Amino acid sequence: MRFRSSTLFFVVAAMAFAASSGLADVTSSSPLPSTYPVVADPSMPVPSTLAPVTVPLFDWIPFLGYGSHSFSYTPSAGKGPWSKIVLRMQCNCTAGRQFDRTVWVLIANAPLFFGTTPEPTRHAGPVWNVSSDVTAFDPILATAQNGSVELDTVVNHKYNGVLACRAHIDFYPAAPPHYPAPLAPPSFVVPLGMGTNTLTANVSFPRRAGNRLLTVYLWLTLQGQQDDEFFWSCLPNNLSQLVGTCGNTAIRFGEVLVDGVTASIVPAFPYIFTGGIDPFLWNPVPSVRTLHIVPYRVDLTCYAGQLDDGLMHSVQVRIGPASNSFWRMSAVLFATSDPAVLAVKLWKNSLPQTLAKAGSGARQSTLVGNTTTGFALGWANVSYKLPMASCAANVTLINRTTNATVVSLYVHSIEMEFTNEQWYNQTGIFGQDNSSFAYASTFQKTAYNVAGTLAGTNSDSYHLSYEFPLTVIQATLPDPKNRSLVDQETTVTLQFALHGGRKSRSTSYEFSASDHIKSQDVMTFDAVQNFVVANSGQASNNHFDFEDSRGNCYRGDVQAANNSVTSVRNTCDAIKWYLSDLLSGGSLWKTISSSSSNPDAVVLSPSLDGGDADSAVVQESSQRPSKFRRGAL
Repeated sequence: MRFRSSTLFFVVAAMAFAASSGLADVTSSSPLPSTYPVVADPSMPVPSTLAPVTVPLFDWIPFLGYGSHSFSYTPSAGKGPWSKIVLRMQCNCTAGRQFDRTVWVLIANAPLFFGTTPEPTRHAGPVWNVSSDVTAFDPILATAQNGSVELDTVVNHKYNGVLACRAHIDFYPAAPPHYPAPLAPPSFVVPLGMGTNTLTANVSFPRRAGNRLLTVYLWLTLQGQQDDEFFWSCLPNNLSQLVGTCGNTAIRFGEVLVDGVTASIVPAFPYIFTGGIDPFLWNPVPSVRTLHIVPYRVDLTCYAGQLDDGLMHSVQVRIGPASNSFWRMSAVLFATSDPAVLAVKLWKNSLPQTLAKAGSGARQSTLVGNTTTGFALGWANVSYKLPMASCAANVTLINRTTNATVVSLYVHSIEMEFTNEQWYNQTGIFGQDNSSFAYASTFQKTAYNVAGTLAGTNSDSYHLSYEFPLTVIQATLPDPKNRSLVDQETTVTLQFALHGGRKSRSTSYEFSASDHIKSQDVMTFDAVQNFVVANSGQASNNHFDFEDSRGNCYRGDVQAANNSVTSVRNTCDAIKWYLSDLLSGGSLWKTISSSSSNPDAVVLSPSLDGGDADSAVVQESSQRPSKFRRGAL
């Protein structure tokens, strides 16, 4: 929860009331749902005429404490190839009190799912389903493996809501020409596992004569915990104490290093979980991207040749430029090899190696305050800009028909711009002065652009642009009917927007996707005795919009009032089965592969999206490559 004084922060940080979120299917023909959570996201598109082969993972495990639950994974009796592989998990929580929790599923130390849970109410428990496209993990799923699921929680007389989940994997057979297998599946999968703040692994790829690495990319998830769950509310250290918020500014990003050299950067997304700020805001419609924390897909293709020398290399992820508490992260390294590739050699990296000081930034403020009286007035602005930086590598290819050698140039570029502005007008400390009031607003925007281009006769390029605008407006005032009570009025607007495309000699593709929510609520509580009395005026609207240049489209809309769903609409539902990765902010590679008509084409894998180093296990494909608060602790 996010409050402007330590007293207020404690009040709702201790509450586990009626927040919720989920990934329920939204269809225009369904009646209004009687259970929560409900979102506007499209359901997972799958091959409509194919029956999947189902492999169970675990069945209704109750989570009663801390620690992982092990299971054995046995691969499908079918041999593939598969057109699509989908992890499906169903969870519920009994009615009562419980915080939102983080949950992840690992197989062979590879995170196939990473997300959070909804909170129950006193009288109802959430029931929800999540689906994740895990087709890229086929090399791991082809053999028997050890697996685990972890959902750390506390169950006692106070926190009595019990969470339980079950999961299985659906394998959809390939059935060309309508449901082909991926044209350019990963040749190697290297799980880096889970970590906090810093995640490091030593990696070595086996060298195969006549089949060198072409593309390398990292799936990376970042989730702020404790104070850094609300990193967007943090101020510079010299100002944070004036309003009782976190320090180290609101700038957060994930930095990826290869052999100690900064290779890429990704911005932190401002997730608001189901207990965040005001739990009533998110019941029954959660904030965007809450239950399923979808990974970025970080392009490391410039380093393919460096990683392909048969030696051990370090791959590291860390949070920058500073943090207040721990960040949970997961990462998996994927690599695709191709017999047409003779060599990939890095020759340029212009990405600054000291990102905290890179680019241009500014810190401006008129904020003044008194920590004794609780007075604060003014604004503070922090900005950060990373100008376009790039890496470049020479890619040596051989024409399989003429045996001629061609040298092409691959260039990957990144740029990021971030601004955070916060306004405060606070007159006193609630609980000490019943006439006190506080107004606080946060306006934050992140813009992140990535692109990759393979020049020459095998020209191929992609571009992706992300935007994460966030607005949080709060007014905390004495209740007009009872001056011993306090009303907190909150309005939150958050959007995940992604635009991009791909172009080659034979095809082009453009798309636009947006997941947007606006939610408001008034929560009334006793600032002295620290308990919530009631809430009123809750209203929320979640809208998901997708369209592309091939006629795929989806528009879903969910509205709620007074913590009940009032409208579920879907005005366009025409999504091909291979688009789920893209819709979730994942990759384009599956979309591109399924539409390629040239079996000899070199297909790029475009990117989108601590402790001692361990040696990561390289899983090799058996297929030859074809052408506020988190409620909890």
